[in-house]
Amino acid sequence: MFDNYLKTTLIYAAQTLEKELNLQLGILSLDVAVNKAGQIAILEINSKPASFDEDEIRSQHFQYLTDYFLYMSINN
Repeated sequence: MFDNYLKTTLIYAAQTLEKELNLQLGILSLDVAVNKAGQIAILEINSKPASFDEDEIRSQHFQYLTDYFLYMSINN
């Protein structure tokens, strides 16, 4: 249940940012904190993060980027 809440919150934040900036950002990285009560705080949002020092995150980033490019090529 918390995973859905977190996902919904982060998607809403990304959509709001894109809407307010009138941009399609594509890929974002979000740094979040969760307190003991389960409240979420967004600490930082980065558009198109370029480098990661963790292989798993870098791999997932490239997969998301590839998925986004495929989505945009089909839907635009």
